[in-house]
Amino acid sequence: MNLSKNEFVSLCKKSLRGKGHHWGVCEDLSNALLALAINQFPAPNILLEALNTENSKINQILTIPDTRVYEVSDKVAGEFYDPLIILGLISIDRDFKKPPLEITLENEVFKLEGDLIFGNRSYFKKKVTEIYFRKIVDSRDKKQSLVTRISIDKTTLKAIEAWSNLVYAPATEESRQLGAGSEQSDND
Repeated sequence: MNLSKNEFVSLCKKSLRGKGHHWGVCEDLSNALLALAINQFPAPNILLEALNTENSKINQILTIPDTRVYEVSDKVAGEFYDPLIILGLISIDRDFKKPPLEITLENEVFKLEGDLIFGNRSYFKKKVTEIYFRKIVDSRDKKQSLVTRISIDKTTLKAIEAWSNLVYAPATEESRQLGAGSEQSDND
């Protein structure tokens, strides 16, 4: 199955909200996952992994773009889960006018240049303990194309939709009285 960018972002937001993340976190992570998806990383699988990881571990990776540590330091240490999300978060957070950035996740090198993320598409490590940052003065990588639709298999989609369904109000008379749903027509 192929999803549009908007469908994928909506699915990400709803499932992450169903997991219990705040809306701002859902938005940041959804944008990061979209950046990974259009750069041909397995974003649906990364989303599913994030949904099966403790929220506190996911929230920890948000400190890297929030503090812009990649601009002021050449290294950050800790226990960072879902390291590819870190690439997505930094790729949407950084200023494209600045030099390309090289990010090393325990000996695996990725380059961020504009909208592009160069590196091993099959790389997947659940946890890293050191992340290195280096500005690239001269970069010649610019040949990669971006994906326009996100491919997702039915099993992964079902698992993600199970989290998304947690945000819906139950279809009961009581929930309707409290404002969920609509009457016969939603036109006001």
